[in-house]
Amino acid sequence: MAGNVRGKRHLVSWLERTAFGLLSTGKRAAIARSGRFVKPLLGLLLMLSMCLASGSIQAALFPAGGDHEGNGTAHLLATTIVDFSASPSRAYVGDTITFFANASSDVSSELTFTVYFDSLLANYANNTQSASYTTTTGNPGAMVTTYAYDHVGNLTSAYGTYFRAKIYVGDGANTVSNTITVYIVENAAPTFNPTFPGNVDASVGQSITFTTTLVDVDDDPLVLTWDFGDGSEVAINSTGPAAAGVSVTQSHTWSPYLEPGLGDYFIYYWMNLTLEDGAGHLVPSSTRISIYVPYNFAPVATFTTNYTSVDPADVVMFHSSATDREGDPLTWTFEFRNDTELYNTTVFKTPETADNTTTWMNITHVFSQVGNYTVTMWLTDVLNPDLQVFPDNTSREVRLVSALNNVPIVQSNISFSPQLIYLDMESGTALAELSIQAYDVDGDVLYATWGFGDGSDPASNVSGGTRQTYEFVQTHVYNASGIYNVSCTVTDGREGHELVRYLSLVIRSNNSAPVLMGIVRTLSNGTFATANSTVTVTIILADEEMDRIRVGWSFGDNTSLLITEIAEFDESGNGTSTAEHVYAVMGDYVIRMWYTDDKFDSKWHNDSRNITVSVRAAWTKEVIIWDAWDYASLGMFLGVIALLFVYVLYAGRFRRKLDSRGLSYDEYKIITREKRDAERAKRKAEAAALRKRPGPGAKGGTK
Repeated sequence: MAGNVRGKRHLVSWLERTAFGLLSTGKRAAIARSGRFVKPLLGLLLMLSMCLASGSIQAALFPAGGDHEGNGTAHLLATTIVDFSASPSRAYVGDTITFFANASSDVSSELTFTVYFDSLLANYANNTQSASYTTTTGNPGAMVTTYAYDHVGNLTSAYGTYFRAKIYVGDGANTVSNTITVYIVENAAPTFNPTFPGNVDASVGQSITFTTTLVDVDDDPLVLTWDFGDGSEVAINSTGPAAAGVSVTQSHTWSPYLEPGLGDYFIYYWMNLTLEDGAGHLVPSSTRISIYVPYNFAPVATFTTNYTSVDPADVVMFHSSATDREGDPLTWTFEFRNDTELYNTTVFKTPETADNTTTWMNITHVFSQVGNYTVTMWLTDVLNPDLQVFPDNTSREVRLVSALNNVPIVQSNISFSPQLIYLDMESGTALAELSIQAYDVDGDVLYATWGFGDGSDPASNVSGGTRQTYEFVQTHVYNASGIYNVSCTVTDGREGHELVRYLSLVIRSNNSAPVLMGIVRTLSNGTFATANSTVTVTIILADEEMDRIRVGWSFGDNTSLLITEIAEFDESGNGTSTAEHVYAVMGDYVIRMWYTDDKFDSKWHNDSRNITVSVRAAWTKEVIIWDAWDYASLGMFLGVIALLFVYVLYAGRFRRKLDSRGLSYDEYKIITREKRDAERAKRKAEAAALRKRPGPGAKGGTK
C-alpha cells in the first residue's frame, strides 16, 4: 500500500513538471499567476486523483511485489519480537527471575538483544542507570538470562510494587522494543486472626478445643505448631495458601499427675504456638492454661458373672456397675488372664453424669483355648487416675472345656518415623522405621512379612509366641523420593489367618525441580513452516543438581510420542533437548513438551509447556482478472492523459505563435485587451446610434 501511494505521488509530480517545463521561465510564472490556467489545471489533477483511487487501477499500475506472506500482500521489512516474558512474573526480593525472548528479522542474519531490568524510575522517567544484559544471536534468535532484584519495585499498583523491564532487538537496520511488568514484593509475616486470650481455665481431664484463623497476605502455606507445655507430643496443623484466611482447630486434654487425697488447687501450663510461612517468618504466641483440681472421691463399683464353666464359642457376659459422687467420666479396664498370664485387655469409657448416678457396664467375651481364666475389672475416674478402684468381688474365674484356635488380632495400623522423611542429599537415601502391633489369644508364634513398595525383597519379623501384644519393627532404606505402597501381612501360620495392613509412605526430596529457561523454534519461512519442511524445536532447561531430565514430545498430529533426555549441562546448569518433525498437512499444531527429573518433594518434579506452529502453503503470485469496471476506469484514466497531452500541445503551439510575432505574454495580453476594448467601444457606439434613429410615425418620418 505504501508503494502504491508513493507511485501516485511520483506520477502527479511528473505531470506537473512536464506541463510547466514546456513553457519558458517567464511564461511559466505568468501561467502560474493566471487564474485562467490554474483552475483548469487543478480540475485535471482532481480527475487524475479520482482515477488513481480505483483499487483495480492501482493493482494494474502498481502491482504487489517484495516480500510476500502467501496472500499476495506486500509488507515492509522489519524486526519482530515473537515473545518476551519473565518467569516467575511475581517474586520476592532476592529471588532469581528468568527472562526469555525470541525474535526474527527479514533483513539480517544477526540479532542483538538488550534488556534493561529496571527501565522506569518512581516518577515514570527513564532510568539511565538500569542494570542490563546484551547478547547477539543468529536469526531467528532467542535470549535467556537471569536477574535477581535486591529491592522492591520502583512503581506501585493495587497488586504490589513492580519494575518495568524493557527489551530492544536490532538487526542493524531496524530496532524494536517491548516491555513487561515484574512484581517484586517483600514477603510479609503471617498473623493469628484473632490470637488466643491470655488465660484459659479448665478442669482436670477436660478437653479444650481451640480455633483460630491464620492469614498470610503472600498466600504462603502455613504450619502451626502447638506445644501444650505438659510434656505431651506437639500437634501440627498444616494449611494450603492462606491469603483468604484458614481456620484451624486443635483439641487437648491436660491430665496432670495428682497426689492422692489432694484437691481444690490450680496447676498452670504455658501453651506455646509457633506459626511458620516457609519464608523465614516465625510468629510466636503464648497462652496460660489454668487447670483446676477439686477434691474428688473415688467411685464405688461392683463386678459379677453367672458363668463358671463354658464351652468353645460360648459368649460369656460380665456385669459391672459404678457410682461416682461427683458424676465424673469413668474408665473401665477389663483384664483377661490364662492362669497368671495376661493375654488381653479391653478398655471402655463412660461420660460425665449427674452426682451419685449409677452407671452399668456389661461386656461379653469368647474364650478360645482350654484353661482356667481370671477376669479382673479396674475402675478409675478421670480426676484421680492414680486412685484405681478394685470393686468387691473384682475377680471372676472362668474355665474353658475344649480348644479352638483364633485368628491373630492386629491392634494398629502401620506407623512410621520420622513423621517427615527426606532423602539425604549426600547419599541420596532415606531410612524409614516401620512398626505394627499384633496379638494372638492362643499364644501362637506370629509372623510379619513386609513389602516396601520399591521392588526390593520383602523382610520378616517373628514374635516370641506369648499371649501379649507384640510390636513388629522393621527398617528400610529408600533410594529415591516418591510415594511407596508399604504392606505388612501378619499370620500365625494357619490357612486363612492372614491379616494385611497398608500404608502410603511419602519419601520427600530436597532436590530442586527443573526450570524452563526458554524454547527456540526454527521454521522454514521464519514465522511459519511450509508443508513437508522440517520444524526444529529446542527446549532449554536448568537443573540446580544437574539431574538427568526426561523430555516427552507430542506434535499434535497424532504421530507417535518422542522421548529425549538431557544428560549434559553447561556451567550455569542449563541443558538442551532438540526435536525435529515434518508436517505433511497445512494447519495450526500444538507441540506439547513434558519434562521431569523423576524427583518428588510435595509433588512430582514434572511440568509441561505448549507452543503453536503454523504450517502454510508457499506463496504464489496472484492473477488479477479484469471486469468491465476495470476497463472503464482505465479508459477514464487514458482520456485524462489524452486531454492533458492536447493541453500541453496547445500551450506549445501558443508559445511558438507568440515567439514568431516577437511578443511576450504581457505584450500579448495588452494587445488582446486593447482589441477587446475597441470591439466593446464599437458595439456601444452602434447601439447608441440605433437608439437615436426615429421610429415609424415620428415627425419627419415616412408614413
